[in-house]
Amino acid sequence: MARKLKHWFTTMVLAVGSACTPMGKTPPAPTSQARDGHERWAVYYDKQLPASTFAAYQLVVFDRIYHPDFQELKGKTTVLSYISMGEVHGDTFEQQLLAEQKALMGTRTKWNSYTVDITSKTWEHMLDEQIEDALAKGFDGIMLDTLDSALHLADMDSPERGEKAQEAAVKLIQRMREKHPRMKIMLNRGFDVLPRVASNIDYVLGESMLAETDISTGQSKVFPPHTYQTTAGHLLSARAIAPNIKLYTLDYWNQDDVQGMQTLYAIHRARGFIPYVTTPDLRRHTPEPKTSVHQANRPSSVEDRDA
Repeated sequence: MARKLKHWFTTMVLAVGSACTPMGKTPPAPTSQARDGHERWAVYYDKQLPASTFAAYQLVVFDRIYHPDFQELKGKTTVLSYISMGEVHGDTFEQQLLAEQKALMGTRTKWNSYTVDITSKTWEHMLDEQIEDALAKGFDGIMLDTLDSALHLADMDSPERGEKAQEAAVKLIQRMREKHPRMKIMLNRGFDVLPRVASNIDYVLGESMLAETDISTGQSKVFPPHTYQTTAGHLLSARAIAPNIKLYTLDYWNQDDVQGMQTLYAIHRARGFIPYVTTPDLRRHTPEPKTSVHQANRPSSVEDRDA
């Protein structure tokens, strides 16, 4: 069994190395201010830790409401505000108003959030207000999340509704760029519309590209090689359209498995991505584990996990 799993891991690494780069081009390595040559970023949706915790990062994403005072990071670290583009949290005024206007498509009970019909003009105005609020608080830009939820449910309803949702998503992002030409914009996934908006954003994020952790069991697993190949291909294709775009990844993994985390970082960096590996609740600071010479010569524990 161990030999089989090692073969699976080797297959994934080789497949990623040969199949992810569009048009046979090797992606340029990301620029960095870090001493070891690696650019780093983090996500943190709480306010218990001081902003100085993230001073060594080139980019950080905070919650728009619950976040530390980050003034000391200004001019050193790019600070983005979380914006949910395709979902609204339950038990809020926004959710109630959208429900009254029949602009909700479904609920995600795990996070107590409702998927929004992004063609709604009311939702467009709500997004505008959230962005203005973020910029007024000093954020350098926004990270757009949950777009996939809205696109998926619209497409499940009907192909026609799916197309309208995609059109609305493209126009929303283009409008954000037109209204705020200097604002930094990160898009989490949204691969259905990414080719059409790549030139309007600064960063694209591939969440859960390589691994995930089951919240109920705490067990971590890596995805099959073809899953990573496909997702990595989307990111690299965006770079082919917009050469200056930066490509980020976010994976969830057991923080006690140091070698597994190191392997995830190494695989992503081999493709020119800027990775962060943390816990699913995104309320902890999980710095990248250091790699010693002894550890570098040992097989990663990711090899011993059955996908």
